[in-house]
Amino acid sequence: MEGCGKFPVGTEFEHLDAIYGFNWDFKNLEEALEEGGFLHGKKVYVFGFAEPQHFKHIIHVPTVNVIDSTIEPSNKVAIASIQSAREETITMKEMRMGWFPLHSFTRKRQTS
Repeated sequence: MEGCGKFPVGTEFEHLDAIYGFNWDFKNLEEALEEGGFLHGKKVYVFGFAEPQHFKHIIHVPTVNVIDSTIEPSNKVAIASIQSAREETITMKEMRMGWFPLHSFTRKRQTS
């Protein structure tokens, strides 16, 4: 799914090139959203972030969470800082974030 792992929330800018260095495949999500897929026609919310994994070196793996819900998820975000060892809860608006419609990539393909 084009752009699905493009904007991982909470990932430091210096790690973005490392994420983009791999050809990440979200085909399973594409298929679920396509006609006949188990998420097709449902109101879903998608939230992407990068999960650091330790191998021989750290690899930031883009992860996409999909929420299938009839109501919009919370507009609050918890921010945990390892450096300050505390957690802060703020609104998504304060972070210039929000829940927006995910326009189907199939619709995009049809108009291309």
